[in-house]
Amino acid sequence: MKELQNPLANELLSERIVMIDGIEINLWHGNTHDTIRNQMSWNKIISYTELNSHSEGINGNLVFSGVMQVKRDEAANYAIKMGFKVHQQITPSADFLIIGSENVSPSKIAMVMQLNSQRNKQIKIIEELTFLALVSEHIIK
Repeated sequence: MKELQNPLANELLSERIVMIDGIEINLWHGNTHDTIRNQMSWNKIISYTELNSHSEGINGNLVFSGVMQVKRDEAANYAIKMGFKVHQQITPSADFLIIGSENVSPSKIAMVMQLNSQRNKQIKIIEELTFLALVSEHIIK
């Protein structure tokens, strides 16, 4: 198994499934060549700079991780329409981590845990289906 740079991410990776705030998170546990190729096309966002040029980010910053039910660029466009900025990595400016049903990055989860333990402002983890429900409420109104 691949050794990750973040020691906490390595510890999480050995668990495969973790519970945070009552959410069961299925972590990445290795891929075959075919699953990587499929995920790369499904999870691809061409340009975060171009994407974010269409939003002022008034509702905050979010990051996606894991296998989603909708293509990541589609989910990102929904987020932009709702006034978010979308980023590739967790940073101190992140407000939300939207997680898919499986293959969630242990490095992103570890970074959320570390940042949340160091400060008052918390990065909230939201399951994809909850995010999509919020999207549908926002777009339908």
